[in-house]
Amino acid sequence: MTTLAVVYMVLLIIFSLLFLIDCIRHRKRLNLYVKYGLLYGAILVMLDSTFFLLNPGIAELVPVHQLVIIDCVALVRIAVFTCMGMYCCALLNCPDLPLTRRVIARPDVPRKVVTNTYLISIAGVVIGGVAFSYVLFTITAPQVSEAVRRLSELGMTRTGMSDRPSITMALIVLQFAFAEEIIFRLGIQNYLARQFNWRRGRYWISIFITAGFWSIAHANTLDPEWVKIAQVFPLGVGLGALSRKFGVESSIFAHGAFNVIMMFLAGDLITI
Repeated sequence: MTTLAVVYMVLLIIFSLLFLIDCIRHRKRLNLYVKYGLLYGAILVMLDSTFFLLNPGIAELVPVHQLVIIDCVALVRIAVFTCMGMYCCALLNCPDLPLTRRVIARPDVPRKVVTNTYLISIAGVVIGGVAFSYVLFTITAPQVSEAVRRLSELGMTRTGMSDRPSITMALIVLQFAFAEEIIFRLGIQNYLARQFNWRRGRYWISIFITAGFWSIAHANTLDPEWVKIAQVFPLGVGLGALSRKFGVESSIFAHGAFNVIMMFLAGDLITI
């Protein structure tokens, strides 16, 4: 594990503890958001469970009881980050989950949440991220890191999974997109903005810091390591801007679409 990977793990643990403590401190105010936290936690568990059902060989690598514990921890983490993120959005007067709120029939949410600007902005971030990744990878010709290669070979050998685009691979990248946007864009980005009172124009400080933190979360995936960080940092800024303007659902859609497209392009751009 590289130094950046260790730094990321430490910071994530710190943020998780801070969020949990704040959730306990502000539990009465956070009661309004518990249903959203549980809903999004359940969505993550559903994606995870679908992946396991499609790949029963995973049980050979990880015992079922450990998988259940992992899912329970993931549900709690997503619920905590969702509740705290929504609470911070309310204090910052930022959109949080407007589409979800609309589905649950909240009268204070605009009737038309998805507009042409909404769709064009998502498409712009996705196309820009894919185009930049294509140029960067073409120039640098990165390889999959040794750690990822070993883990991938072990998983494919023990479970029969393939590294080619498939429904299973799509579930994995969509699950990553969903969880990362809740944790980073809804949670950490708005938490930092609230803690340091970065409102209006200064909110961009939170976007850039969160994008940097999210970037080092991808450390130790490619060789050279800096290529992956250079790839995802501008994407993180774009996703942060989407979340700030339209709510985190927009960044989830953009992140998911980007991941699926790159799933098909990675084989031609990255040496396994």
